[in-house]
Amino acid sequence: MKILNKKFALNGLAFGVLAALNTPSFAAEPNDNEINEEVETIKVTGVRASVHESILRKRAAANIIDGISAEDIGQLPDVSIADSISRIAGITVQTSEGGQADTASIRGLGPDLTLTTLNGRVLTTTNQGSRRVALGRLPSELINRVQVAKTPQAKMIEGGVAGTIEMETIRPLDRKKSTVTGVFRALGNSNASEVDTQDDVGWRGSLSYIDQLMDNKLGVAVGWAALNQDIPTYRVRGANVQARSGLGGQRGYSEDKILNFDYIRNDIDQNNILEVLPNALSYDTLEQNIDRNAVMGVIEYRPNEDTKLIFDAAYIKQDTFTKNNRLVVSNLGVYNLGPETSAHAMVDSQTNNLLGMTLGRSLITNFVNPNLNQDETINLGLTGEWFKEDWKFSGDLSYSWSGRDRTNPTLIAAMRTNNEIGYDQAIQDIRGDVNFRRWSAFDMSEKGNLILGFDPGVEDPTQWGVESVLDLKDNTEDKILSARFDAQWTLDGDHLRSLEFGVRVEEHNAKRATNRDRYFYGRNDENGENGLEPGERPQLSSDFIETSDFPFNSFFDVFGDKKRDGQAVAAYNGDMIALDYTPMWPIWDVDTLLAKAKSDAKTPNVAGDFFENQTLTYDLVTNFDLTEKSYAAYTQANFEFDLFDFYVTGNAGARYVYTDVTSTAVVPELDSLIVIPGGGEEGLENYIIEQGDTDLVPVTKTHSYAELLPSLNLNVELTSEWYLRLAAARTLSRAPFSDLSSTRSVNVGANSAEAVMIKEGQPALDPFTANQADLSLEWYPNQDMSLSLAYYYKKVGAYLTEALTREEMEFDRSRDPNSTDTTTAPVEIRTPVNADTNYWFQGLEFSYRHAFTFLPANFDGFGVEANWSVNDTNAVDDAFSPLMTGERDVVIARAVNVSEYMENIILYHEGQYGSVRFAWQRQSAYNRRLAGNATAEQIRPDGQLDLTVNFKLAKNVRLLGSVTNLTDSNIESYHLDVRNPNNLQLPNDITNTGRFYSVGIRATF
Repeated sequence: MKILNKKFALNGLAFGVLAALNTPSFAAEPNDNEINEEVETIKVTGVRASVHESILRKRAAANIIDGISAEDIGQLPDVSIADSISRIAGITVQTSEGGQADTASIRGLGPDLTLTTLNGRVLTTTNQGSRRVALGRLPSELINRVQVAKTPQAKMIEGGVAGTIEMETIRPLDRKKSTVTGVFRALGNSNASEVDTQDDVGWRGSLSYIDQLMDNKLGVAVGWAALNQDIPTYRVRGANVQARSGLGGQRGYSEDKILNFDYIRNDIDQNNILEVLPNALSYDTLEQNIDRNAVMGVIEYRPNEDTKLIFDAAYIKQDTFTKNNRLVVSNLGVYNLGPETSAHAMVDSQTNNLLGMTLGRSLITNFVNPNLNQDETINLGLTGEWFKEDWKFSGDLSYSWSGRDRTNPTLIAAMRTNNEIGYDQAIQDIRGDVNFRRWSAFDMSEKGNLILGFDPGVEDPTQWGVESVLDLKDNTEDKILSARFDAQWTLDGDHLRSLEFGVRVEEHNAKRATNRDRYFYGRNDENGENGLEPGERPQLSSDFIETSDFPFNSFFDVFGDKKRDGQAVAAYNGDMIALDYTPMWPIWDVDTLLAKAKSDAKTPNVAGDFFENQTLTYDLVTNFDLTEKSYAAYTQANFEFDLFDFYVTGNAGARYVYTDVTSTAVVPELDSLIVIPGGGEEGLENYIIEQGDTDLVPVTKTHSYAELLPSLNLNVELTSEWYLRLAAARTLSRAPFSDLSSTRSVNVGANSAEAVMIKEGQPALDPFTANQADLSLEWYPNQDMSLSLAYYYKKVGAYLTEALTREEMEFDRSRDPNSTDTTTAPVEIRTPVNADTNYWFQGLEFSYRHAFTFLPANFDGFGVEANWSVNDTNAVDDAFSPLMTGERDVVIARAVNVSEYMENIILYHEGQYGSVRFAWQRQSAYNRRLAGNATAEQIRPDGQLDLTVNFKLAKNVRLLGSVTNLTDSNIESYHLDVRNPNNLQLPNDITNTGRFYSVGIRATF
């Protein structure tokens, strides 16, 4: 009901604002720039101008497209490129860690199958290990047009099985006058005022200059855009879903030891079924600062009608600092922890999920994870065109480079055991020593809400100790060099209008280098090695708190009506101890603790043996250097003819692509591993896995493949208003870099492993391929309206999945090189492979645009844009999920990133004094991949409503304003429950991004 009340209030707000702007709209007059001489054009401004150009381009295109255009540079209707793209039919946008729109999927096929280009060239990425372009990094102020090609032409660059996102910067000679445009916005976020370490107000600005010189033969465009904003995000999280441990206990410990305990709480409601729950739950306060500067320049030279040269350059530098401060209750799935008795537990009788507890024991930890990504991108391109009689020749040289330097230290602190709070109720753990766990509580019985209760001692800095400190530095680079030559021959034939052909060469290089050191203060194992006794862990105090005016973190009421003011677990009543305390907790100075760890001679580092000053487990085995060389040639015929009195235009052609892959990495030799039995009953053994004396060995693997990609596009003019489009094609998308790498990682350093776990890359992967067909019926009754209904079908082959191989191998079992003792241990090898099965994707897309110019003068500024799409597929993915036995195994899940439906509704009004625009968007739940091959189903149940306004202050000056996520809706994701995939009771992540505000000025001279 709360959400419904919000929506009714917003409807009233919309009516009031629209009524205030209810003035006569701009009169139509001829447009100097006709896209198609057969299409009637008018000159409009603002929102309607963007709508009109999108309609004209869609109608005139040779293939099936959808897009968004700007009336002028810096005037795309949304704050970010990612937000703008999400308005297009069939497009869904995945969110970043902070909840902002980031990467795009087309027709449910996922961002890895989407090709992104700028001015017709493939973009590099800073996204580690993938080809995904983070659209949120691209400054919308410097982008003039965004278009999504849903069907390919032979002359288009290969790489988009899902489709191609095509972006364009300004062309200065397309403009008729010199202009200088400046935009400045103040930015705000509703969550920022709640976090003292975040600034309430940020800013965003741009300045551009466009001019035509030498009698309009030389055009120059220069633009600068910058952004600095703090974006705090609140999250509650659940991790590592599992069934609670059975009487077999933790592996390696016998049943008779477990039976010595007073409480065996593996089956709290005594129904002989183990409860399922996330093993860890947390409050997260995510602080984020984005500092971006971007410059763009275009020089366009047309010395005569037959020659054109364009040089464009862009540079983007963005520093993103994200600090996640997590207060965690964990080990909830361990048999002797969790709720004290069944009276302290809330178990769903239908699903057997543990949804809450009052008096429970858990490990309370604090993860502080400051992450700094320093990203840079350089794009350079030179394009030339030359006309000679019936020929057009063009060429393009381009260079794109993106790099990321990542610094990511992590502190893990745990509440210490040597304190007095509740110590008399401590239990003896399975190792025989005292290992007290703190009291905790949680309630996740209400969907979309998770309430945690903590031991009050969390606020006392002296009750904390250091578990470990991790120091990580990571560098990735992505570089593309490409050259293209095209020719077009215009013919005088009755049916064949022109022939096009061309070649393209590209060298794509991606590399990654990681250096990670872990300073571990964990307790000793059974042999008294690899750690410290609990009392030896560095004890924290106020000396290690950040020196700020607000040295404690807090969590505010952002997830519903349950206030976090001491009534966190109000749902529980009774005479037992009920933890209803939600605390503030210390904000630790990670840099100080990292420096202490590096200087502490007692600090054990058990992350593995060293190889050339690198830690084996984390470093070299994840590094790779991958080079792809691709060669493409195409031919395309453009035609027109009459068929049964219908006028038909279109093209047919084929593109041939050959690709060479070379992948280099350094891997551990398996026969150099040392595997030592760590105890346990037969069939439940544990193993200690170490690297032997043999060094890592370099490996280089190669692979090549070729594909022929035919395509056909037919546009049938049924009448002057109705168009029927048919398209068929074969497309490809190359596999992600991380899957193509020749890396091999082993769980070295594990002293409680059930098997030797090996994860390998596979350079011999073939690309995704798809045979696809499209059918679109479009209606253009006038210049103000368009209506379209499209159907698509794709059959995707070489789909990526993971092969799991289980076997047994013989290993050395002694650190002594002279020893001949061996042990036989289980080995699990996971490798990405191309699936043998072809999967189909199909769907319907409906799109409607209408400017209501037919209404009376006081209402003709209204308009609407709406689209709706539905997707279906038989594609599946392998995932992990807890089974009823408490074990984890591979299960079949729905394909990731596929939403069953998406819907967008945009209402706007434009008048003499400005415009207002409401944009609402919602998509159904979709599966997203988590770490470790787990999946979660993500949804924004209430959708997202955005508002933008534009008021005319003077002839060339406008007041701008926007509110993103007007209803303050949350993003929710839930772990896969293999017993019932539709059950959303096990939260993975509930994120509140707050509302985003902007207000500013735009001036053009």
